[in-house]
Amino acid sequence: MFKVDEENCVGCAVCINVCPQGAISLNNGKAVIDPKKCVNCGRCASVCPRGAIHPQKTDVKSDIIYSQRRLFLPWKFGMGKGRKLRRGRRRGRGM
Repeated sequence: MFKVDEENCVGCAVCINVCPQGAISLNNGKAVIDPKKCVNCGRCASVCPRGAIHPQKTDVKSDIIYSQRRLFLPWKFGMGKGRKLRRGRRRGRGM
Protein backbone atom coordinates (compact mmCIF):
# COMPACT_ATOMS: atom_id res chain seq x y z
CA MET A 1 0.00 0.00 0.00
CA PHE A 2 1.31 3.41 -0.95
CA LYS A 3 0.88 6.58 1.07
CA VAL A 4 0.88 10.25 0.06
CA ASP A 5 2.92 12.66 2.16
CA GLU A 6 0.57 15.64 2.23
CA GLU A 7 3.31 18.12 3.14
CA ASN A 8 5.28 17.36 -0.04
CA CYS A 9 2.33 16.93 -2.41
CA VAL A 10 1.69 19.98 -4.60
CA GLY A 11 -1.34 18.59 -6.45
CA CYS A 12 0.27 18.40 -9.88
CA ALA A 13 -1.92 15.37 -10.85
CA VAL A 14 0.88 13.50 -12.60
CA CYS A 15 0.19 10.43 -10.45
CA ILE A 16 -3.51 10.53 -11.35
CA ASN A 17 -2.72 10.32 -15.06
CA VAL A 18 -0.34 7.38 -14.56
CA CYS A 19 -2.45 5.19 -12.25
CA PRO A 20 -3.87 2.25 -14.29
CA GLN A 21 -6.65 1.56 -11.78
CA GLY A 22 -7.83 5.14 -11.22
CA ALA A 23 -7.13 4.79 -7.50
CA ILE A 24 -5.78 8.32 -7.03
CA SER A 25 -7.89 11.46 -6.80
CA LEU A 26 -7.39 15.04 -5.67
CA ASN A 27 -8.91 16.19 -2.40
CA ASN A 28 -8.30 19.81 -1.32
CA GLY A 29 -5.45 20.10 -3.80
CA LYS A 30 -3.64 16.97 -2.51
CA ALA A 31 -3.48 13.46 -3.95
CA VAL A 32 -5.40 10.74 -2.09
CA ILE A 33 -5.01 7.00 -2.79
CA ASP A 34 -8.04 4.70 -2.49
CA PRO A 35 -6.70 1.49 -0.86
CA LYS A 36 -9.55 -0.61 -2.28
CA LYS A 37 -8.58 0.20 -5.87
CA CYS A 38 -4.79 0.33 -5.48
CA VAL A 39 -2.89 -2.72 -6.79
CA ASN A 40 0.54 -1.60 -5.47
CA CYS A 41 2.15 -1.26 -8.89
CA GLY A 42 4.26 1.73 -7.76
CA ARG A 43 3.87 3.76 -10.94
CA CYS A 44 2.62 6.77 -9.00
CA ALA A 45 5.67 6.76 -6.74
CA SER A 46 8.04 6.52 -9.69
CA VAL A 47 6.62 9.57 -11.50
CA CYS A 48 5.99 11.89 -8.55
CA PRO A 49 8.29 14.91 -9.06
CA ARG A 50 8.33 15.77 -5.34
CA GLY A 51 8.73 12.20 -4.00
CA ALA A 52 5.53 12.58 -2.02
CA ILE A 53 4.31 9.02 -2.65
CA HIS A 54 6.07 6.12 -0.96
CA PRO A 55 5.20 2.62 0.32
CA GLN A 56 4.05 2.30 3.90
CA LYS A 57 6.75 0.69 5.99
CA THR A 58 4.46 -1.37 8.22
CA ASP A 59 2.77 -3.22 5.33
CA VAL A 60 6.05 -4.04 3.63
CA LYS A 61 7.55 -5.40 6.83
CA SER A 62 4.55 -7.61 7.60
CA ASP A 63 4.53 -8.95 4.02
CA ILE A 64 8.20 -9.91 4.29
CA ILE A 65 7.69 -11.70 7.61
CA TYR A 66 4.67 -13.55 6.24
CA SER A 67 6.64 -14.63 3.16
CA GLN A 68 9.53 -15.89 5.27
CA ARG A 69 7.22 -17.97 7.42
CA ARG A 70 5.69 -19.55 4.34
CA LEU A 71 8.90 -20.24 2.45
CA PHE A 72 11.46 -21.23 5.05
CA LEU A 73 11.43 -24.27 7.30
CA PRO A 74 11.98 -23.99 11.05
CA TRP A 75 15.62 -23.77 12.10
CA LYS A 76 15.49 -27.13 13.88
CA PHE A 77 14.38 -29.06 10.82
CA GLY A 78 16.84 -31.78 9.86
CA MET A 79 19.28 -31.31 12.75
CA GLY A 80 20.20 -34.43 14.65
CA LYS A 81 19.88 -34.49 18.42
CA GLY A 82 23.10 -34.30 20.37
CA ARG A 83 25.40 -34.31 17.36
CA LYS A 84 28.03 -31.64 17.04
CA LEU A 85 30.06 -30.78 14.01
CA ARG A 86 33.78 -31.26 14.51
CA ARG A 87 36.38 -28.98 13.09
CA GLY A 88 39.93 -29.77 12.20
CA ARG A 89 41.52 -33.23 11.93
CA ARG A 90 39.65 -36.33 12.88
CA ARG A 91 41.46 -38.98 14.89
CA GLY A 92 42.77 -41.91 12.97
CA ARG A 93 42.60 -40.26 9.60
CA GLY A 94 44.71 -38.14 7.46
CA MET A 95 47.89 -36.28 7.62
